[in-house]
Amino acid sequence: VEMIRNAGAEPCAVLIALDRMERGGKDGQMSELSAVQEVSKNYGVPVISIGNLSDLFTYLSADPSLAQYKDAVAAYRSKYGVE
Repeated sequence: VEMIRNAGAEPCAVLIALDRMERGGKDGQMSELSAVQEVSKNYGVPVISIGNLSDLFTYLSADPSLAQYKDAVAAYRSKYGVE
């Protein structure tokens, strides 16, 4: 974002493919905000995702052939996710 602003332009949003819905923070300190919320707050632009971890979990739950991955995604969400 700073590189874009330094070039004389103003970004209108950040687009990401997957919002992993994980806690933000730095230097080992976890934030109450998600990483996406921190980017939006710090740079003053919305962050738009094509999908998020909840969407992925719903997709995995709906397809029996992908059920083997549900526990790993749930563990990731439990360890790193925000409510």
